[in-house]
Amino acid sequence: MTRNTRTPATEAQPLRFSAQEQAVVYEARQILLRHLNQNPVLTSWQAVLDYCALTIRGDVERFHVLYLDRRNRLISDECLAIGTVDHGVVAERRREA
Repeated sequence: MTRNTRTPATEAQPLRFSAQEQAVVYEARQILLRHLNQNPVLTSWQAVLDYCALTIRGDVERFHVLYLDRRNRLISDECLAIGTVDHGVVAERRREA
């Protein structure tokens, strides 16, 4: 009878790029950011993930609020906190009819 044993989780190693690869990645990000800065439309979950991967992702933890209009176009991207967050309070905006 064999037992299932778990192997300890290994930490993901950061990717290491050559100087040339880093320059190419930087230029590609700049091109995409110029495109996204023209009020991108975030109509799907994948579009939101792509936007965040290009604009918000970084070495430190950050909490952002994305303000959208009724057509899901980005109005503003505000960084509310930087660093490790132990807890946070986020309240929805209430509309008065």
